[in-house]
Amino acid sequence: DDYEGPPFAWVILSEPAQQGFGIHALSFYMDKMGLFERCQDYKEIAKLIGCDEQVLRETFDNYEDACLVGACTETGKDVFPAKVSPDSKNLIVGRVTPSIHYTMGGININAA
Repeated sequence: DDYEGPPFAWVILSEPAQQGFGIHALSFYMDKMGLFERCQDYKEIAKLIGCDEQVLRETFDNYEDACLVGACTETGKDVFPAKVSPDSKNLIVGRVTPSIHYTMGGININAA
């Protein structure tokens, strides 16, 4: 791979994750901006991202296990809003880059 851009990670959205993201927003980013790709299953994703199919299968297996128990011992993740597994179909894949994201807070006013 001759990629020389900034570091990135792959995001994989199962159908429930696509619903959570919002179909209209996802359509904009995928169809108009070209930032996401459709893949039928993890095997297509492996080809797309240049990953060994068995390694990606094991990653999907581990993620599914973590979803079932509610915690990932490798990453410490304990929130799993949308499950993805080796059996998941109709997946959407995109690159994400590190960035700083914050929310502008408001003012909490009390009677004092």
